[in-house]
Amino acid sequence: MSDHDQDDTAAPGASIFELFGDPPPEVDGGTVSTPAVSSVFGNELDAVPSEPDSALPHWTEPPTGQLPKVLADAREGSDDPWAELQGPRWHGDDPAWADDDLAEVFGAEDRLGVADDTVDMPKRVTLDDLENDTQLPAAAGAPQRDDRVAVPTRPRPQLAAEEPFDPASGSGGRNLGQAVGVGVAFAVVAGLALQLGAFATLVLVLLIVVLASAELFAALREAGFQPATLFGIVAAAALPAAVYARDERMVPLIMAMLMIFGALWWIVGADTQRPALNLAVTQMGVLWVGGLASFAALLLKLDGGVALVFAAIVVTVATDTGAYAMGRAVGRTPFHAASPNKTVEGTIGGICFGVIAAMLLWLFDVSAYAGQWSHAVFLGLVGAVMAVLGDLTESLIKRDLGVKDMGTILPGHGGILDRMDGLLFVLPAVYYLTLALELA
Repeated sequence: MSDHDQDDTAAPGASIFELFGDPPPEVDGGTVSTPAVSSVFGNELDAVPSEPDSALPHWTEPPTGQLPKVLADAREGSDDPWAELQGPRWHGDDPAWADDDLAEVFGAEDRLGVADDTVDMPKRVTLDDLENDTQLPAAAGAPQRDDRVAVPTRPRPQLAAEEPFDPASGSGGRNLGQAVGVGVAFAVVAGLALQLGAFATLVLVLLIVVLASAELFAALREAGFQPATLFGIVAAAALPAAVYARDERMVPLIMAMLMIFGALWWIVGADTQRPALNLAVTQMGVLWVGGLASFAALLLKLDGGVALVFAAIVVTVATDTGAYAMGRAVGRTPFHAASPNKTVEGTIGGICFGVIAAMLLWLFDVSAYAGQWSHAVFLGLVGAVMAVLGDLTESLIKRDLGVKDMGTILPGHGGILDRMDGLLFVLPAVYYLTLALELA
C-alpha cells in the first residue's frame, strides 16, 4: 500500500477519536486493534474479528456469511432467517395491519398504556345529546353559532308510571254528568245547523276548524314549538271554505300557497326560530284540521250532502260512546299504549255500535245509505274503524306533546279537537265510500 493510501486510511480514524476525546488508536497497515474500537462504540461490534491485528475485509471482497446481531437474536434457530422477513405492508392489504404491527412492538395486552377491553373510547354524539343541548367540543376551525335554538325538550309522559291501565276508571277522571250535559248541548247546536241547511253547516264547520286549529297550535307552543299560529289558523279555515266555494281542485292551490307563504312568514321575519321544524308543524296542523275538515265541504256539495254529514256524525258518536261504555263494562285488555285506558273489548264494542248506528240510519231511511242494508254495513264498519284511528292519532300526538287535552273549552270533554278527532277521519272515509258505491 502506498504512502498516499495510508494517509487516507488514517485520517478519518484520527478525526473520529478527536471528537470523542480519546487518543486515536494505532493504525498499522489497515489493521485496527479491537480494544480501541470498543472503547468508542461499546460492545455492539462483536461481529468484527476479535483477533489482534486482524485485517478488516475490503468492500470488494466476498461476503462473510455472518448475520447482523439483531437478526441473529430474532431469528435464532431458523434454517433460513432471511425468508421469514416480511416485505412492505400496504394499507389495502389488511385493515388491521397497523394494529398487528403495534402489537408486535408494544404487546397485545398493554397497547396505549391500558388493556384492550378497558380502552376509554371517545363518547359517541347522539341525537339525544343534541336535543339536550350538550356542550360538545368544537371542531378545529368550525364556525360557532351562539344563537342556536334548542329543539323542544319537554319531558314526555311515562304511560306506565303516570297512567296505569285501570278498567274500572274508564271515565279517565272526568265528571260524567258534566260531560253528558256538554255533549247534549253540542248535539243540539249541530242539529240546528244541519236543519238550517248546507251553508249553516259550513259555518259551523269553519267555526270548529278555527277553534280546533287554535287549540292545536297552542298545545304545540306549550310543548316548545313555534308554529305560525295566525297564518296556520287562516290557512286551515281557507281549505274547507275554498272547497265549498269552488271544488276539490282548490286543495292543491291552497297547499301550494301554504308552502310559499309559510316560507315567506320566516323570510320576512314574522318568526325567526327553527323555520324548518316550525314550518313543518304548522303544515301538519293545517292539513290535520283544515285538510280533513274540507271533506265536510265536499260532502255538502253532493246531493243529500247534509244527510251524509249527519250520517258521519252519528257513526262517529256511536263508536265513541260504545267504546266508552263497553270499556267500562267488560274492558280488561289494554288496546294501545298511546291511550292506556282504551281496551280491546271497548274498541270491538265501539265498532259494533257504529255498525248498529248505520243500520238504524238505513232502517229510518236517512241519507243515501238507506237503499240497501249492505251499504249501511259498509258505512258502519268503515266509519267506526276510521273513528278509532282518528282517536288514536290524536292520543299519540298528545302523548308526544305531553298534554292531557288539547283544550278546555268543553268541560268534561277537553277541547274541540278532543271531540272532533274521530270525525275528522270519518269524513273523508264517508266521502270516498259514497263515490265508490255511486250513491251520490
